Amino acid sequence: MDTQGQDELYPIAILMDELKSEDVQLRLNAIHRVSTIALALGPQRARDELVPFLLDSLDDEDEVLVAIGEELGNGLEEYIGGREYAHLLLPVLEKLSTMEETLVRDKATESINKIAGLLSARQVEEYLVPMVRKLSSGDWFTSRTSAAALYVSAYPSSASHKDELRKLYSSLAHDDTPMVRRAAAKGLGPFIKKLSKEHLLSEGLPIYKKLASDDQDSVRLLTVEALIAIAEQLKPAEVKEQLLSQIRQAVSDKSWRVRYMVANNFVKLASVVGPEIIRDEMVGAYVQLLKDNEAEVRSASASQIPGFSKLLDRDVILARVLPCVRDLSTDTSQHVRAALGKEIAGLSPLLGREGTIDHLLPLFMHLLKDEFPEVRLNLIGKLEQVIGVIGIEMLSQSLLPAIIELADDKQWRVRQAIIEYIPLLSTQLGVTFFDDQLSNLCMLWLGDNVYSIREAATVNLKRLTEVFGVDWAKTTIIPKVLAMANHNNYLHRMTTVFAIATMAPSLTVEVIRDSVLPAMLQLVTDPIPNIRFNIAKCLEKLGGSLSASGSPEGHEVAQRSIVPALESLRNDPDADVRYFATRALEKTLGVQVRSTSSNYSQPVISNTIVTTSIVILSITTYPPAIILLSSFTKQAAYFTTASPKLAVYLPSMMRIPFWSLLRLVFLLALVSVTKEQETGPPIIPSPITNTLPITTSPTSASVSTPTTTIIPTRSSSTQAGTDVGTTSTRAPGTSASTSVSGSPSVSASDIATPSPTIIPNSSGDLNRPWTTVTIAALGTAFLVVEYV
Repeated sequence: MDTQGQDELYPIAILMDELKSEDVQLRLNAIHRVSTIALALGPQRARDELVPFLLDSLDDEDEVLVAIGEELGNGLEEYIGGREYAHLLLPVLEKLSTMEETLVRDKATESINKIAGLLSARQVEEYLVPMVRKLSSGDWFTSRTSAAALYVSAYPSSASHKDELRKLYSSLAHDDTPMVRRAAAKGLGPFIKKLSKEHLLSEGLPIYKKLASDDQDSVRLLTVEALIAIAEQLKPAEVKEQLLSQIRQAVSDKSWRVRYMVANNFVKLASVVGPEIIRDEMVGAYVQLLKDNEAEVRSASASQIPGFSKLLDRDVILARVLPCVRDLSTDTSQHVRAALGKEIAGLSPLLGREGTIDHLLPLFMHLLKDEFPEVRLNLIGKLEQVIGVIGIEMLSQSLLPAIIELADDKQWRVRQAIIEYIPLLSTQLGVTFFDDQLSNLCMLWLGDNVYSIREAATVNLKRLTEVFGVDWAKTTIIPKVLAMANHNNYLHRMTTVFAIATMAPSLTVEVIRDSVLPAMLQLVTDPIPNIRFNIAKCLEKLGGSLSASGSPEGHEVAQRSIVPALESLRNDPDADVRYFATRALEKTLGVQVRSTSSNYSQPVISNTIVTTSIVILSITTYPPAIILLSSFTKQAAYFTTASPKLAVYLPSMMRIPFWSLLRLVFLLALVSVTKEQETGPPIIPSPITNTLPITTSPTSASVSTPTTTIIPTRSSSTQAGTDVGTTSTRAPGTSASTSVSGSPSVSASDIATPSPTIIPNSSGDLNRPWTTVTIAALGTAFLVVEYV
């Protein structure tokens, strides 16, 4: 048992060592696995050993401390005994809350608030409140800063210490250190939501007023959220009495950063003060912010236009807000105009058709011609809201010319935004209007100089096909796209391939067969390799669409047209083309195929050269050997492969002279190369007929029929234990692969057969026993004659 216990603790010891490692990354890895350590140790040992160890390990790098603070709040209490013992993690987090690094303190306070939600009221009173009290009265500002974020968790569950906690928070708001007051201002909003209305008016509101009048603008800007939180808990009359002066003060604050925060949260603030204050006070305050001297404030105010306008009557919008909007459309800051362009379309539903045409449409036309591209881009993205209000007729008469003009914008992002907007526009305008006005424009984008535009244009064509139907695409779009396949510029031909590949899932079998495939197959022989391998990818998509149709006709088209083209591309001289063609063929046939780049190849050695070499070597000592060697070349080749021991031992047994032996070894090597060159790699019987292909003699290699080789492979798509094959072609006597015209000799359905037996490919009949005897006898006779 002791040995078993040691084995179980060994991984734990390694992790504990990593926590002590000098390598920061190892310590980080160990911290992120602290739950695993706790689980392995068990609750008791995790409480007694792991937690104290973590408490002693806080003198470390900041990133390690951040990781510790994060992991302690990610459910570690489950591994130390559950909620009952969750308070044991607080000392570690308390120490992290006093660290100098802000990220460490923030992560620690976040985890403390998570754990506080798991504590019982007794645990809060006994452990959490004393910790908050200790941090709030700490000597170093870091502990007091962290304490401000913990009151929101400690206050609700501490019935007997609420008065003390409110006083402690007030002391933080009056702290001499600006960092502490900033933390108090940041945490005031969530804390105020936990106060009763009585305590809010008696203690929370004075704290807010103190912080809102702070001499540091970094403190004042953080009180806007607290202002909204207070207004949410008060009635409109109370807001007018207690907060109206504070709202005016914030809107007119001398610091633009405070005004920016008010402008950025203006809709939230207006929505909680009541209709009367909105009409009497907030409209004027908002107009003031829209006319602010700082561009950042105007930009933030512009982002609130639609939201705030929803709280106003139509007449108020036209009288007070719209004049400011006109001024912002000509603002000197491009960022202000960009913010306006993003939001101005939201006024259309509020003003209605007539108001939009009379007041907003001129502003739209002006912003669409803005010199800053982001302004045009932001407005284009929101035009959908306008179309539903003004109708098709007004759209085609006013906005459409401006949109068409932007189709040639010098900024490609603007052109891209227009392209993405075309399908929606086409849905509203209809097929007739599109054919007359926008069809040529969509084709123009296919020849754009920027690739992203051409790519977006192909996606646009697919979406238009889905909107108007395949029949429309067959007569309108596809002929124009296919016409680019004959363009002199290879980029136009490439775009044609991209467009067809993108549109493939939306096309029918008839369209692919009658219109698309003839043009694509012409590009199989394109001189540009990039086009050829993209054609392979395109044919893969087309084959997938044909297969997805589920019709026998689609399968037939794929087998008759796509598979032969891919077979041809597999023999391409370019490696990338061969790769993509092989991949496409695998997906089309559903089997794994071997790349032609790995086909068997050997240097072609002519029989004439071999025979001549043999003659030169043999004639020097024994001319009759010529007859033997020239007559039994193939038999000698088989002799060397079938009887290697006899070929090695006979010379030594017969004590053949050195030069004769050397000549014989060289002779047999040449004959072996000749045989290998004649036969090539082993040929496997066809899985269909289980017979060997018909081969021809080397002398007729120039007119011989290509030999189909079945390569046994394993495909992940087949069941275990099932071998599948693929086809490659090689003419006998050559090493180069040749393509097979017409349909492939092996289809996908034919390949799922048991693995065939490999049989040496020899033109001789090796099934007759006297062949071996004859070869052995002739070889022995040759050696005897040589020896004599």
